[in-house]
Amino acid sequence: LALLDKAKFRAGNDHLILTGDTIAKGPDSPGTVDVARKLGASCVRGNHEDRMLLAYNAMHSHHLSLPLHEEPESPNHNDDDDDSAAADTLARDRDAIDEESMTHSDFVARRLARSFTRPQIAYLKSCPVILRVGLIPTMGSVAVVHAGLVPGVPLERMDPFQAMNMRTVDLGTHVPSEDRRGYPWERWWNFYQKKVPADKRSTVVYGHDSKRGLNIKRWSKGLDSGCVNDGRLTALVIRGDGRQEV
Repeated sequence: LALLDKAKFRAGNDHLILTGDTIAKGPDSPGTVDVARKLGASCVRGNHEDRMLLAYNAMHSHHLSLPLHEEPESPNHNDDDDDSAAADTLARDRDAIDEESMTHSDFVARRLARSFTRPQIAYLKSCPVILRVGLIPTMGSVAVVHAGLVPGVPLERMDPFQAMNMRTVDLGTHVPSEDRRGYPWERWWNFYQKKVPADKRSTVVYGHDSKRGLNIKRWSKGLDSGCVNDGRLTALVIRGDGRQEV
């Protein structure tokens, strides 16, 4: 909120867009989501939101039950009691089986998922992997994503997992990767924009890579400045005429 004040953000007049990983990074993830909802902010899905939502869906998914072994019924048999007991037993067995296959990160994701209300979960589920902002003067067509994009690949064909996780790209195969052994994707992105017609150029705004830090280039704006690791929280202010301020 202090950064929004510094940027002179005006709710109802300005629009806030978050680059993902709004949760699992601080002491009050539900509170952060509430602030975003209150301000009417847009947000793209980051790898942390995705992991938590996968855990939430697993916790609330419906499993097909195996048929129970039927025993002869007594005269005082109550079907409702048996159905309830069987359901409880199956639920406990299912949870036990699930937990046996979990990693530590799975437990962390489930614990985080339990901290959210249904409206908060609904908000996070509504966050797209890639947000098309539209045309902005001096920036071309603007898109917001958590991790990155592959030049020349239409947004609708971009691998969602890589859009939330990528850091580099193989220049030979054009395959993105979340490790650091390849070529920084944003360097290729900026090179690519110089080669296409001016009316086809695009700017991508992203977060994710705190180790690389604040990374502002002509056609890419990397905003993760490592605030969780004693760095600073960074905002890119874009005015109606395309003027930008970091």
